[in-house]
Amino acid sequence: MPQYGRFIAKRHRLVIMKKYLETNELAALFFLHYFKYTRYAFKKQKSEEDIASIHAHRELMRLFGRLHNARARVGGQSVVDMIVEQISPSNNPFVQRVSSVMEESIAFIYDHVLLEEREHPLLERYA
Repeated sequence: MPQYGRFIAKRHRLVIMKKYLETNELAALFFLHYFKYTRYAFKKQKSEEDIASIHAHRELMRLFGRLHNARARVGGQSVVDMIVEQISPSNNPFVQRVSSVMEESIAFIYDHVLLEEREHPLLERYA
């Protein structure tokens, strides 16, 4: 019976740890946006949508870079909340594109990093 208790405790620790983004996950998210950023940044003819995408990916790289360099345990939901703060409901096409990139990033985090978490209510509208 004591082995069963240790198994439950270990499983509980794993569940708790999954709620935190590890530094390697933050680095992976940083580089994901870095590669998307370079795809738009090196275009010769940039549309306004491309410039908005560059801006959004740069802001997300800054966020993930700061969190990674802090080497602190960051709650996955708090990272999502930080991204949600940057989303604006404006009618401006530039701001809408930036918000769209931010929403795509949130969806990616829920799909690939926070697998057990419930999706953010903002994504119901996005889906």
